[in-house]
Amino acid sequence: MPKMISEREDFALENPEDNRLSTTQFLAKKPQMLQVGQWPLLRVGNVIRFIEHGETLYHVKLELKHKEFWHSPMQIVQVEVWRQVGAGDKVHGLPKAVFFGYLLQEYGAIVSDYLHTDSGKRFWLDRCAEAINYGYHVYFGDYANRQLDEVHNRSELLALYDTCWGGERKHEYRRMAVLSRQNFMVET
Repeated sequence: MPKMISEREDFALENPEDNRLSTTQFLAKKPQMLQVGQWPLLRVGNVIRFIEHGETLYHVKLELKHKEFWHSPMQIVQVEVWRQVGAGDKVHGLPKAVFFGYLLQEYGAIVSDYLHTDSGKRFWLDRCAEAINYGYHVYFGDYANRQLDEVHNRSELLALYDTCWGGERKHEYRRMAVLSRQNFMVET
């Protein structure tokens, strides 16, 4: 199970003054503009943000994983995601655009982060369900053992979700959701 964190942990962006300062520092680095669907996103290194009126409303941090991760020839990215409280209407549809319109196209596979709030667990469950609906491959993986359990439909998703992220078992912190363009179950 990913490590659970408080809903109050916010990448130092929830406090308005901290958010504006962090956003100003981010913008000073001359970010690259990414147009993903209707969304004008900004990227500096491994951080992608959606900014409005001098504040970050949506923040994605990427961590590239080795290409041999689960014996995949493609690049894999691990993702940390944060959304400003109350920004729901302003960012409605943005996670779907970022995940399916940019990250999966750019990297081929996405792995969930290690830290989750209860809302974060639901966020990843929603992304997994969307991936299944779009015909992508979805897995719950044990990072330490390089083991994958494939998920084919919503029923399997909910069953594995409860097993992987539902309790406090010692091994669960290593388990992550994996969304992929490639079928990892086929020998390459």
